[in-house]
Amino acid sequence: MKKKRIVAYVAYTVLITIVFLYGLFPSKVLERHIMSTFTKRIPDMALSIGTVTLGFPPALDMASVSLRSPRYPESPLKADRITVSPSIKGILTGTTVLSVRTLAYDGGIQGEIGFKNGSEESFMKIHADGEKINVGKCLYLASMIHRSITGTMKGNVTYDGTDEVIKGSGSADLLLENGSVQLLNNIFGFDKIDFDTIKATMTLKDRILKINQAELVGQQLRGTLSGNIYLTPDIMKSRLNLTGKAELPALGKALTVILRGTLDNPTPSVR
Repeated sequence: MKKKRIVAYVAYTVLITIVFLYGLFPSKVLERHIMSTFTKRIPDMALSIGTVTLGFPPALDMASVSLRSPRYPESPLKADRITVSPSIKGILTGTTVLSVRTLAYDGGIQGEIGFKNGSEESFMKIHADGEKINVGKCLYLASMIHRSITGTMKGNVTYDGTDEVIKGSGSADLLLENGSVQLLNNIFGFDKIDFDTIKATMTLKDRILKINQAELVGQQLRGTLSGNIYLTPDIMKSRLNLTGKAELPALGKALTVILRGTLDNPTPSVR
């Protein structure tokens, strides 16, 4: 009988704790703390959160999340929901690893963010989890590259480094389907290129983004591209050194493409 009472008291205590934890969760206080911490760490960006709630099993559930930069009119990120929870991997290995799930642009991204012991340097792994990102809804991308791009994207990205991304290392394997890319200048009568798929594999090391291969397949154009992008703190000023092959079935032409200049002002040439 005594044991039953002890079990009942323990169960009651746990239940009351859960009720108070979830019922009296200081969402506004935590929301302000998260935004303040983010601003201190990355002063050039502003974080906005609609609501912060506590999920079950234990997780922080943030709705209507956006980032803003004074340099660009569009937000770099607009997410419907971001959920952060302790990772089972972190619990088993004794390291600080957080599992992150993001719903944005009609798709989803699931990944992990971890911190190295005794350091603020972070490593991050992100991979699409079966859902495709609607690139056309990411207006920030269009404002950065000064042209519209549409399609749905999936793939995986790994990264190991610090907050200054170009100093780290990583890799990416991406697939963009059923979209188009606007051209800044009319080329062979085209003001945009429609494509069925664009596949790209790339690696990052020593501030060099190496495009191992990018392949475009479409009715108007088919081609491949490879080479290096030499990254600078202002990403759009990064230098291009890319070469490839292009086929235009309608014109019966096969061309060599050379791409130089910078990301914000590429200078293509063909021969």
